Amino acid sequence: MLFSFPYALTGLAVVAGLVAVYTFRARFWRRPVSSLMLWRQTQRPRLGGAHRDRLRLPPLFYLELAVLAALILAALSPHIRRPNLGTLTVVFDTSASMSARDENGLTPQIRAARALQGTIRQAGHARVRLLLARATGPESASPAPPSQSAARLRQIPCHDPGDSLSASLARANELSGPADEILVLTDRAPDAVTHLRPGVRWLAFGRPQVNRALTTAERTWSGQGRESLLIEAVDYGAVKEEIPLRVAPLAAGGAPLFEGRLAVDDQGRARQRLDLPPGTPELVVELPPDALELDNRAILLADPPRPVAVAVQVENDAQRRVVERALDATQRARRDAPAPHLVITDRPSAAGNTPGAPWHCILTAPQAPRLVRGPYLADRAHPLLEGVSFEGLTWSAGTNQLPGRVLLFAGNLPLISLDSPPRGSPTLHIVSAGAGDALYRAPAWPALVWNLLQACADVQPGPPRRNLRAGVAARFAAEPQQSLVHIETPNGKEQLRARGGHADWMPMEPGLYRMRLGDNRTEPFAVNFQAPAESDLRLRQQGTWGEMADTEHLRRTHRSVAWVAGLAALLLAGLHHVILGAAWRRGGMLKDEGSRVA
Repeated sequence: MLFSFPYALTGLAVVAGLVAVYTFRARFWRRPVSSLMLWRQTQRPRLGGAHRDRLRLPPLFYLELAVLAALILAALSPHIRRPNLGTLTVVFDTSASMSARDENGLTPQIRAARALQGTIRQAGHARVRLLLARATGPESASPAPPSQSAARLRQIPCHDPGDSLSASLARANELSGPADEILVLTDRAPDAVTHLRPGVRWLAFGRPQVNRALTTAERTWSGQGRESLLIEAVDYGAVKEEIPLRVAPLAAGGAPLFEGRLAVDDQGRARQRLDLPPGTPELVVELPPDALELDNRAILLADPPRPVAVAVQVENDAQRRVVERALDATQRARRDAPAPHLVITDRPSAAGNTPGAPWHCILTAPQAPRLVRGPYLADRAHPLLEGVSFEGLTWSAGTNQLPGRVLLFAGNLPLISLDSPPRGSPTLHIVSAGAGDALYRAPAWPALVWNLLQACADVQPGPPRRNLRAGVAARFAAEPQQSLVHIETPNGKEQLRARGGHADWMPMEPGLYRMRLGDNRTEPFAVNFQAPAESDLRLRQQGTWGEMADTEHLRRTHRSVAWVAGLAALLLAGLHHVILGAAWRRGGMLKDEGSRVA
């Protein structure tokens, strides 16, 4: 150890020299005298032999030895343990793979909590800051005392379809001071681009395991009340075997619609497609239990297109029949509802600009009409023109100045526009000369009507779809004049802030949800976990990265007290100087008195 401190080794050599000086300086002084007759020998000379003499050293030797010992102690840089180590920032991975169980029933989350408990007990941090690496980004957990941080870590649900470890680590560096430590708890190794500064430790508790997962479970409406079911399962293992699958009603007691084993391909994938009869209830798709339970189950609700109440107020009989045929072809328009969601008319003054008014589609006659064949400039970014092609159409365009955002131009002539007032309902304007237009005989017309009905359905209060995927943002339409959206989740109630008539939300936990609507109505929807990256447990690792150097760790965990030894050496040296000065002064006074007597 002394060779690591060369100054302390030099101090030991100086101590040896000091002892040598005081040991070998004892010698007789010559004094010329006239005779030895009147002298008496008061001290026996040191002659050696069998008799051992006691070493007599002056008090200044021990003082000088104490000074050197204090300097050597300061050179050894002694440290004492800090009473507390400041703040420990814990970055915790909340992805679903942290809940995978091994053969002993332990999960990476449990092992991470144990490691955190041992770190806090050993280091004694004054404060623990818990930062969750959610799939949506870093999230600060509720504060807890250091003694309860491990228990708090065990209670955090791990069901996210991904993580944000890089962003959370960057956030932890921003929140931590230069002397604070950061602890990352996860089940995978750090990326090659991840830089771990001194004071950051990355602990991984994952283990490679075999797992089977549902990566796709979709229930699609195919018209006439019939549905189709598409299921894809993957075997993430070295040996590809058949995958058992069960499809049954969600309600207890129902007979399974499918129960069997699916053959897998070279990549371990297996697919199954089922045709569902009309009136099929809520279904549950299940795989046998394995390491990760979240990806073994999916709830699928019937998701027919949401009907839209439409009122057709077109005076021209031929043009009205053209509009009604397109509405009937969609099989989602109801024309007998007392309160319509959409009004199709040829009277421009019928548009409503008040909140809660229905949408309007106004068929506007062209002014100074002339036939055009394009080229057409369409706003393909708008949902109303999604999948609609106008190439090859002959259009009766005019010099009309359509209000709002123009979606389709023929040269410099506007043909379709959407007027969306801030406080009113949108109005779609279409330039049309009558039922003889080529637009009504082209595939673009029913596609445009379908998109219009879909846009009206999207603003109706309720969830966007009945089957959502965990970790994917969804837009929920709110009730008119309501600023909150109330949702019943598997773990309680959630309130979403609505802006502009809708609320964006990303559900994370799989299960059955319900959205509360007016008149005590609720609309159910399901959230399913489908994240292949989290279901593949073959690349999970266990290890430690970012261990601090000994000197850096000593600086963070201990406090140097070398200054105490240095201060003691300085005080002892001052005392030595005072004593030595006093001795010299006494010697000078005796010399002066002797000279006066002579």
